[in-house]
Amino acid sequence: MPFTSEVEWTGSDFVLAGVLLFGSLGAYEGAARRSAGALYRAGVGLAITATFLLIWVNAAVQISDSAADGLYFGVAALGILSVVYALVWPRGGAYAMFATAIALGLVYIAALAAGLVPTPHASALEVLGLTGFYAALFVGAGGLLRKASCATSARSGAA
Repeated sequence: MPFTSEVEWTGSDFVLAGVLLFGSLGAYEGAARRSAGALYRAGVGLAITATFLLIWVNAAVQISDSAADGLYFGVAALGILSVVYALVWPRGGAYAMFATAIALGLVYIAALAAGLVPTPHASALEVLGLTGFYAALFVGAGGLLRKASCATSARSGAA
């Protein structure tokens, strides 16, 4: 803010940033303490990062510059629930991550069908690219969590 007049944060912007940063870091700390497995920590870390970025970017500059952005916040809420689920049950968390990625795709399709995308500020291709980026992050997190749960099952079955 001291460098440009284009950035004008209010007190609530700083509160949101603090909640996002400390909530994300706290969730990862909880996951790291819960498991020594690198795949599990990487999966939860990627899921937290994907959810953080989805909320941050949508709040800061919006994804579609339309009413569809509210739907993207709904998917971010699903991402938060998926992360919490992954903290308790990695395999279920993997499925929840895949469901979050599917929900992102459905939001894009719904926004396109409803005529909310494209907008004067965002083309359908740009919104698809951002949606695909976030979906790929959630699919990657789900894959890592699934591998982690399979590795844990294999170790416990061999014992």
